[in-house]
Amino acid sequence: MIAPASHWTDWAKWLALLTMTLDHLARFILTPSGHDAAFWLMATLGRLAFPLFAGMIAWHALFDTTRPLRYMARLLFLALLAQVPFMLLIDTGGIIRLNVCTTLTLGLMVGWAGKQLVTPDLTLRARTLAIALGFIGLTLGYALDAHIEYGLDGGLLIPALMGAYALLTQGRRLEGLLMSLPVLWLTMRLNEAPLSTASAVLATLALLGIAARAGHGVPRLARGARLPPWLWRSFYPAHLWLLFGLVLSLEALT
Repeated sequence: MIAPASHWTDWAKWLALLTMTLDHLARFILTPSGHDAAFWLMATLGRLAFPLFAGMIAWHALFDTTRPLRYMARLLFLALLAQVPFMLLIDTGGIIRLNVCTTLTLGLMVGWAGKQLVTPDLTLRARTLAIALGFIGLTLGYALDAHIEYGLDGGLLIPALMGAYALLTQGRRLEGLLMSLPVLWLTMRLNEAPLSTASAVLATLALLGIAARAGHGVPRLARGARLPPWLWRSFYPAHLWLLFGLVLSLEALT
């Protein structure tokens, strides 16, 4: 069996950040009236972003990270940094909303717990920690379903992808195909508009196709073209703060 390769994520990071930025420009800067074509194109392309983020986190949690708790803590820290501009930018309708990094953190907790629990010869301490984290992740996801971006379905996409990845990269195609069905079902529940749903499903199918080849077959991105780690990790909160500043500037001019 060929060891899974992670270099495809170098391409996915650029695509995820680009499509997320287009989506947020459409949501926070443009309005459908007067910008119909640009708005719908940017918003539709933006639906690629969440499956890509979830897919990369699931892949790294399964094959790369040696410090999953640190990974969760970093995601939670980014959620805290981004929460203020997120709440200032969106129309909450009077409901407290938590940004997407919260959703990803809860999904990672459940996914990592599942990975640990199927690991042979797990120590009692590790098993207890996995059960506790999984229970907390599921409980919070259920309780905060209406308050986090993409809801509980978005969080569950990460453990579902981890299960599909594990089977597909091992060459267990039939089982991997069966596990891909809940992945696609969850993806389809993330959006209401048909074009947005199709965009998200397309991204998820690409992730599953990459997993079927264990991450191989994707050309390597030149080292100089890869996102620096500091930019990748800080982009989400930083771009929300910049967008909030832009919104204030535009309001001052009108």
